[in-house]
Amino acid sequence: MEIFIGIDQTGAGASQGKKAKPLPMCIAVKQGAGTWRFITESSRKPLRLNRFHPQLLQECFDQLGLDLKWNTTAIILDCVLGLPRQIEMGSPKGRPYLWECFARAAGFSQNGKEFGREVAEAFFSEYLPGNNQAYPKRFCEEVSGSNSVFQTRPYQKNIQTGTFRLWKDLGSTGKPWVKIWPFDKKDKRSDQAWIFEGYPSLIWKQCLQSSSRDLKKLRRLCVKAFPQFEIDTWRHLERSPDLADSFVLAFGGVYLLERGKLWNPSVSFEEECNAPREGWILGLKHPNDI
Repeated sequence: MEIFIGIDQTGAGASQGKKAKPLPMCIAVKQGAGTWRFITESSRKPLRLNRFHPQLLQECFDQLGLDLKWNTTAIILDCVLGLPRQIEMGSPKGRPYLWECFARAAGFSQNGKEFGREVAEAFFSEYLPGNNQAYPKRFCEEVSGSNSVFQTRPYQKNIQTGTFRLWKDLGSTGKPWVKIWPFDKKDKRSDQAWIFEGYPSLIWKQCLQSSSRDLKKLRRLCVKAFPQFEIDTWRHLERSPDLADSFVLAFGGVYLLERGKLWNPSVSFEEECNAPREGWILGLKHPNDI
């Protein structure tokens, strides 16, 4: 991988639910052996993406004067990529059912709204079996302590709305345009980018060795964890938790790649039977290896 793109979630609706707010984004580009450059702004404004779409990503790279090589690009998304094993899906395991979910999200609306918390809740409620009292969780969520995509409260920990928005964006192209880790197998002949499910809190804890997401400490923690990088500016990251999360996602990808943990976060991961059906979180160690 030579490019990492971190994209923080936001599912908040705009224009009375007809649109969604722009996505905070950070780009990391490999400069040489083990050295990276992080880009957080364009024309002194924070990088943001109006929609997670290949054409808009290409336009962003063109504006920055960067060469976007899809087959060496990894995109770390702050959203859930997979459903619990308890959810019955009509498609075979892995890639087919996820792309059907994305396509379904792309065409889903509620009371004339395309985005927002109420729309997302209605969308995901259709996957739940009737009279379900407990939210089903994936194995990786049980291990990491992260929330189920079906859990809506407390609102500050709601990942459902942002996940729905990114699923909707992914499905809007009408066909698969990225490979999804760990569902898809690596193929050197592929010209598609990879997407990974990222959890900013896990990267703060595991890669930056910090129990809290303290923006004032971010610069020092990153330099200590992996000093072989440069960055255009810290000013946006030290003011905005959302922009900081987009940077942390890209940083986590770089950190794990350089340590050989991007594709296989721990020894027992390769034998984990739930990962090919439910997905996995970037950098999450298997409980057998903790």
